[in-house]
This record gives sequence, structure tokens and C-alpha cells, in this order.
Amino acid sequence: MPDPDKSYDKPPIVEAVIEVRFSDDYSIRDLERCRDRLKKAYPKVEDIDEFEVEFAPGGEQKTKRTRIGFKLIAASGSDLVVCGLGTKTFGTSRMAPYTGWDNLIAKAKENFEIFTSVVGRPNVTRLAARFINRIDIPIGQFSEAPLDEFFNIGPVVTSGLTVNKSAFLQHIQGVSAPTGAKVTLQFGSAVPVLIDCSSVLLDIDASFDGDIPLKLDHMWTRVDELRQVKNLIFEQSITDRTRKLFQ
Repeated sequence: MPDPDKSYDKPPIVEAVIEVRFSDDYSIRDLERCRDRLKKAYPKVEDIDEFEVEFAPGGEQKTKRTRIGFKLIAASGSDLVVCGLGTKTFGTSRMAPYTGWDNLIAKAKENFEIFTSVVGRPNVTRLAARFINRIDIPIGQFSEAPLDEFFNIGPVVTSGLTVNKSAFLQHIQGVSAPTGAKVTLQFGSAVPVLIDCSSVLLDIDASFDGDIPLKLDHMWTRVDELRQVKNLIFEQSITDRTRKLFQ
């Protein structure tokens, strides 16, 4: 059984997200106050707007613009906060270079505390942890070896058809036993970033929907369980040959 606590010196994570979703309503004014509290740590602010377009019989076009949230970015560009009305979500993200779970969860807790100090404590209906990995493999290795030399997952095709390793995508949904976490896994080719390398995307989204503990300590414990689920799926999806690329 792979070790879900295994860590790497150079993890292939390009984005890690901890997201909380709510059922209770709050206003754009609440989010503006939250934005103002977070601006010191996240000085760059991008508005999130929703557009509705109406077409009159005579061809006249009317556009309605509604602010539904904010994206806040740290000066480094690596840490982000997204808060929205439409999906009623509040998320903390870390872009590459990933600096570890302890740093990510600490920022998520700190940001969530600021959010709830402004809007109160909405009813939480979903907890999610999403990790997007981009695995860069030297072209020579990737072109000469079959896909299963690097990954324990992959598309299954009919006899006589060869998978184009530079153009494939697999989308899987399931439930992780025994936690009951819902998992969405996307695996496929990605646009290469490094010279002389092929890139493969391994995107793991694990979530608990409903029955979220009311006590904050218990809620964050559930988030940590999602990390364990994510780690186990990641380790089960790759081979030792792939691990050597970022150990």
C-alpha cells in the first residue's frame, strides 16, 4: 500500500486549493468588507462579474453586469483567495512552487477566520481539496516507453488502436472507501512547459458534501482527511519511474 504521508523535495503540484462551500446567503457588501480585510496580505484584487445579455425584438442589445465576487492575489503571485456569491464559496489557493500542506492549511484557516468574522458563520455544505499536478517527462523517455511505465491509470482502447500520448484525456468520478469522500480525477496530456519535455496532467479533487462538523477543529480534521485521500490516489496513480522525476 502506498504511503499517503510521502513527501517530495520538488512536488509536481502547480495548484493546490482548499475550498469551503455554504448554503446560507451573504451579500456583495459582505464580500467587499472581507476583501478590505484581506487586502494587506493579498494586495492585487480582481473583480469577478457576471454578465447577462438580453436581445430585444428590434435587435437592441442590453447587457447587465453584476459583481459576484473577488479574486485576491498576494504580492508574490503564488497565494490566492477567491470568494464568490454565485457558488457561495470561499477558497485559498497556492500556486507553484508548493510549500507544503502545513503552510496551505494554516493560510486557509487564517483566511477563513477573517471571512467568518465579517459575514458570520454560514452553514457549510461542502469541503474540498483539489491538487493539480503537472508531471514533466523527458521527451526521449516518454516517446519510447508505453504509458503504463509511468502511470497505473490510463485510457483503454480497442485492439489495433494506439493511444496518442500527446492528446488524451480521462475523466473519472468515484467514492473513496472508507472515508466516503467524493473524488473527481482528470488525467491527460497537457501543454508542455519545459524544453524537451512532455507534460501530463493529474488533477485530483476530493470533497465531502453534507454532514460537515459544526466545530471548527473537527471541520479542519475532515479537510486533513481529504489530503490523505488525495495523497493515496496520487501515489496509486504513478509508478516508481515517475517518482524518480521529482524525488
